[in-house]
Amino acid sequence: MALPFNIKASIIKHSLTAAAVGVPGAFAAHADVPILIGIWGKMIYSTAQHANKDLSKDTVARIAASLGMAAGTFVSTGKIANTYFAATGVGTPLAILFNSSLNGISTYAIGNAAANVIIKDKLEPEDIVKAALGGLAAALGNIFPGGTSDTPKP
Repeated sequence: MALPFNIKASIIKHSLTAAAVGVPGAFAAHADVPILIGIWGKMIYSTAQHANKDLSKDTVARIAASLGMAAGTFVSTGKIANTYFAATGVGTPLAILFNSSLNGISTYAIGNAAANVIIKDKLEPEDIVKAALGGLAAALGNIFPGGTSDTPKP
């Protein structure tokens, strides 16, 4: 199902913000994750508002926290490798590009999958988290083939 323009624009805006956070986050593993969790929460809340759905800020905070804990397993390896490149100085520009891209792509995948659930009136936190993680796994599976191929699709 195609998402309405205002929801798609909001997801893109939050994805670009997450990518920008990846620049300073490239120099310390997981330093940008708390900010990403906040961006994801704001994006999901914004999506619900744009879709005229009632999703409380408390519920969104729980969803974002769950995403942060679960998504960490998907992005940890990339963040650790990224920090190594940045710390050695050999790959600082590459580390910045990689971390920013990982943040932006992850945020876009989470937002797109969550929005598709929200606009279908599935406002249970478990449904949103499951869809968002499925979207993230699919996106990262396209980038890193074989790593998430057994992850079920939402």
